Amino acid sequence: MLFRSATAAPAPASSAPVGVDHARLGALKPALLSLQLQIRSANHEALLTHRALEASLTRAGVPSRVLAVAMAPRPEGPVVLAREWLQSGKPWLVLLGSTGVGKSVAAGVACVEAAQAGASVLWLPAAELATRAGGFDGQTFALRCKGVGLLVVDDFGTEHASDFARSVMLEVLMHRHENGERTVVTSNLAGVDFAKRIGSRMADRMRNAGRSKEFAGPSLRGAA
Repeated sequence: MLFRSATAAPAPASSAPVGVDHARLGALKPALLSLQLQIRSANHEALLTHRALEASLTRAGVPSRVLAVAMAPRPEGPVVLAREWLQSGKPWLVLLGSTGVGKSVAAGVACVEAAQAGASVLWLPAAELATRAGGFDGQTFALRCKGVGLLVVDDFGTEHASDFARSVMLEVLMHRHENGERTVVTSNLAGVDFAKRIGSRMADRMRNAGRSKEFAGPSLRGAA
């Protein structure tokens, strides 16, 4: 004999409307409004901090085209190396390679993160450093270069320096080396040519007391 299993009848759907606790919602409104105001205030403070950092780095000489990318960079080779170098505490970062591989952007990232940490920053194209070092106030300018927290010398090898200007430049670099001051040098020169240009002894000091790498590859300029 077969028996049909008994199943419970489904409960009828309730047609009663769901009540809204207006009193409770009303009590939550002040808290929600306060949270919105806090978020807006935090966003405003972050925007002001961002703009102040941009303005400070612009005054320090960081080019706007570099700064625009360095504030939110892609984690590519030179940028990764710059961040590793910042964590290492070593005084020298030397970035070599052809145009457009990201050397200046990496130097810009170093400036951004150093400034965020409270360090003073100065960015100088090598040609400007040579011109000012050889000028009438060369020694005064050299003192400023010696004392800044992070110095970037960009495009080393493009400058045309007199013997006097070159001696002042090397004096600045030697002072920073001896005092462990953080310095970034970028150059389109290959390693051997860079060593010849800056001097083999200085090149050895940079290599032994820092991070140095030559980058190759297609230009990243204009890449999406």
